[in-house]
Amino acid sequence: MKYIGSTMNKVWFLVTPFELEKVLSGFHLVITNTGVKRDYSENSFKDYIRSYENLYRFLSSGQRAEWKANYNLFEIEIGITRHLNNIVYKPGTLLSIPDFIQPCVTMGPFCVIPYGDSPLTKGWSLSQFPENTIGLVIRFPTKIRFCESGEEQKADMLDDYETWIELKNRIRSITVPLKIKNNSKEYNPHIRISEQAKIDLQCFYVKKTLNFEII
Repeated sequence: MKYIGSTMNKVWFLVTPFELEKVLSGFHLVITNTGVKRDYSENSFKDYIRSYENLYRFLSSGQRAEWKANYNLFEIEIGITRHLNNIVYKPGTLLSIPDFIQPCVTMGPFCVIPYGDSPLTKGWSLSQFPENTIGLVIRFPTKIRFCESGEEQKADMLDDYETWIELKNRIRSITVPLKIKNNSKEYNPHIRISEQAKIDLQCFYVKKTLNFEII
């Protein structure tokens, strides 16, 4: 990449595949975390929604995810942008490598981990706790520093800052904060959830094993 990021702004959420399609409508989806074929430009929107639908259907079936057996379900890390001019891939020996001019919003699945007071402490160790996968997280840096010039830019000066704001607003317009109860205590794990997803979450494996009540 032509920049170095700092801390990330994040929004954690759970919506249905149909709702995610509405959230992402009008944006370009791009690979950010791995090499791509030389002729790659962007991901198919329909294929990405189908991949999320496969993950969502699996989680809401109540099955226990296993990393080796179900790894392909979690391969939905993606970038979201309205500025394809910033999405550059540097040719490598076999594949082209992401070398973006500016960051885009990134999104991927997240899990909860057995740590702290709340039963829904957010974590990133999907390979360790795939069975605790519970939703998606969008991220955007608070500021970046360009590698060549050393110049710093805050988030609101970046091209995809408006993308970040619009995605947050779209998510918030169809979701509410998830509130849970565990051992007679109420918690706000700072995860937003749609009304339909709240119903589906009742069937998730993580809901059954952590034994929290959705309120």
